[in-house]
Amino acid sequence: MLSVVEIVVGILLLFGGGELFVQGSRGAGPAIWYPSAGDRAHVVALGTSTPELFVSLLSNASGFR
Repeated sequence: MLSVVEIVVGILLLFGGGELFVQGSRGAGPAIWYPSAGDRAHVVALGTSTPELFVSLLSNASGFR
């Protein structure tokens, strides 16, 4: 039962964090002069892909295959 609660809490935190990330990028766009929503979408895409890039680079550097 505890595992189910942990999974549900993890999913809720994931969605909440994603929403905060998108709202933050929406608010930061005009502050750093991003002219369009397309440019902000690129920033969000980079921010969401960066963790996977680091994990891949670290696993490759450690020799894990």
